[in-house]
Amino acid sequence: MNSVIYKRVCSFVFWLAVAFSILNHFVFHTLPKDTRQLVTKEKPAIIYDNREYLSTIDDVQVSNGYVYILYGELHLVKVFDIKQNYICSIIASGQDDHGARSRMFVKDKTLILYVETDAYVFIDNAFVKYCSFEEYPALKGEIRRNLNDYRNNYDEQQRRFFRRGVNIYYTEPNGDESVFYHRSFLYTLCSPIFSWALWIIFFSLFVPREVHKQRTQ
Repeated sequence: MNSVIYKRVCSFVFWLAVAFSILNHFVFHTLPKDTRQLVTKEKPAIIYDNREYLSTIDDVQVSNGYVYILYGELHLVKVFDIKQNYICSIIASGQDDHGARSRMFVKDKTLILYVETDAYVFIDNAFVKYCSFEEYPALKGEIRRNLNDYRNNYDEQQRRFFRRGVNIYYTEPNGDESVFYHRSFLYTLCSPIFSWALWIIFFSLFVPREVHKQRTQ
């Protein structure tokens, strides 16, 4: 490769990686200000606007006619019914802990949302309890002992729900596959994996050339 073109390509990839690293830290995975103001550490928020967010989907669970879609870094769960009708969004605290991913567990109509060492319990999409650090181990132990009861990807029709890329799909018992929740492929850019890939490409271009240069001097 021509050395001038090579340097330009390296420079372009480098600054692109820097830009997306900055976006991942300061822009992506952040709730809008008006939404953040609704949430406190001990009291989550439930909103009914079906917004989309510059963040990644980390998990999908199904229970009692509800489909729960988790945006882990936002500590947010979107709730749909089995017919793809949007119900609400549940948002817990923890936005100060940027980069910390929340986890969710569902059983019957109970949703448990973990954020670091805090837990939030919802029943039928209504907030019922905040579990502080002192109560956390007991709840965590209950889930560990009965993990299979709190992790479910199948609805009553035995359709399996799963995440692929930025979308949520389900598979019928006969093997037919359909999209349950669709997002633009551009949301892939919000994934930290994308910025990591840019850094890998940069070092794959830069390091071998520099090593070769040092050896030939």
